[in-house]
Amino acid sequence: MKSVLQNFTRTEKFYLLVLAAVSVVVILPVLFNGIPYGYDLPHHYQCAMTFYEGFLNGDFYPSWSLNRNFGYGGMESRLYPPVSHYSLAVAYYFTGSWHIGSWLVFTIFTFAGALGIYLWAKEYLAARQALFAGCLYALMPYHLNQLYNTFFYAEFVGSSILPFSFYFVSRVCRRGKLIDVIGLAVSFAAIVLTHLPLTVIGSLCLAIYALTILKRENLFAQIGKLAAGVLLGLAASSFFWTKVLLERDLMAKTSVYADPWLDYRFHFLLTPIQSFEDALLTRIYETSSFYYDLMFLMTVVLVVGCTIPFLIWLKGREFKMKGVWILFGLSVFLAIPFSRFFWDAFKPLQEVQFPWRWLAIVSIAAAMLSAGFVNHLFEWFKTKNRPLALIICGCILSFVTYSVSQVIRQAPYIETSGVEAFMNKTKAEIGFTFWWTNWTRKEAFDVKEKVLAKGREAQINKWTATEKEFQIAAGESSEARAAVFYHPNWQATVNNVPATIKPDANGAILIPVQNGESSVRLTFVEPSAVKAGQWTSALTWLAFIFLIGAGARKKFSSEASQVSFDSEFECH
Repeated sequence: MKSVLQNFTRTEKFYLLVLAAVSVVVILPVLFNGIPYGYDLPHHYQCAMTFYEGFLNGDFYPSWSLNRNFGYGGMESRLYPPVSHYSLAVAYYFTGSWHIGSWLVFTIFTFAGALGIYLWAKEYLAARQALFAGCLYALMPYHLNQLYNTFFYAEFVGSSILPFSFYFVSRVCRRGKLIDVIGLAVSFAAIVLTHLPLTVIGSLCLAIYALTILKRENLFAQIGKLAAGVLLGLAASSFFWTKVLLERDLMAKTSVYADPWLDYRFHFLLTPIQSFEDALLTRIYETSSFYYDLMFLMTVVLVVGCTIPFLIWLKGREFKMKGVWILFGLSVFLAIPFSRFFWDAFKPLQEVQFPWRWLAIVSIAAAMLSAGFVNHLFEWFKTKNRPLALIICGCILSFVTYSVSQVIRQAPYIETSGVEAFMNKTKAEIGFTFWWTNWTRKEAFDVKEKVLAKGREAQINKWTATEKEFQIAAGESSEARAAVFYHPNWQATVNNVPATIKPDANGAILIPVQNGESSVRLTFVEPSAVKAGQWTSALTWLAFIFLIGAGARKKFSSEASQVSFDSEFECH
């Protein structure tokens, strides 16, 4: 950390403190009011609890949840990216409080997003302008809304990581050093491991942005290094996405519990209100649709108000951030109905689900563009352009006021005193149905017993997330029912002999048992492809650590030699 800080001047270190202070202030309401409540909050904390339970049992990346869905478990920890939930689980492990732990995590990721924008902006702008960009990003209404109203927590974390990928793409194209390629790999892997829709959006934007800044000289070398960074990022995250590729068709998301709310055609910005069969869903849609439109318009007004006067003033002078302007235009286009034909034709884009998710890129680009001319703004206060400067400042102030008054202040909260009780209640509740397996039906929850075997007594010996052991007393041959959702990775033995399991009518596991006393063991076993992904990820991260360490040692040795030489020279 000390060597990293040495790369910053004293002024830049002060700027980092400013970014940290802004991040603390932005998230301070969470400390006093409690955790913001949104539709996705139970899902995210149930996933975090799965990881925390794994910590306690020595399983640091559990394959199956223990308590979720009234103990039947689920696939969420397998198919939902782990970074955001792992962060909450670690914070809770060390603080013992979901409230304080959450506040720390939210603050850290808010600072991370502001820092990523600051570093990326420094590729184009002076440090003071980059500071302004980082502060603006921390106050972007959509970025705040991800946390304060909808609690799209994983998307919030992903939006805080994505600016680092743009930063390292810039570094790879302009310097091309090994550390830049590793930085791109790590940041891209972090996005994959945080939020899949944002991975789709980010991948498209990173490719387009790279095309706008590639230099003709050493073109193929730049492309090769960018490709290496992405491929290494995929290798580093392969322990996760191999499971997604293998098992996504096992989810009830589309085949059993299809949700019209996830249809991208209903969620373009600036469109007429749609109606759903569910009246409550229609009211939610009406409210959120207007809210997203307003956030979008406020962000566009900020960009227009901060840039148009300066673009007129520029008159042929050097035009910076062309790639960022292209990202801004692209993200605006893909969020509004005019892009419907592109969504219909490009299937991977439909995985984003909500076109208004492109506001994540609109926000990132808007922070960069709005800060691009701030130095000239300060100069205008000393010239005849002072009235125009005041108008621009008014635009910025209105934007900040909107973010604070309409996003932060209007947020619903789980009060501080009730956070722990809420989490305890949420721990074992039913999760989102589209994360269930294809075999699961809600009627499974009518059975409360962990093991049933037609009147035969059962004794539980072990019941963890991935291992279940129990004894069944002698009786008639039958099938024992275990209160666990069926998944092909579950394997059973009865009296140490492999047994073939199957789902019952509601998705619980059935194990054949003979008439004698039976010792049953259920184990969740990862397939060889997932294990290969785990080894690939482990070796890739070890390679990153080795290369970064070797680079740091080389730099330290070089600096030490220089200090020794300077000292010897001064002595002579």
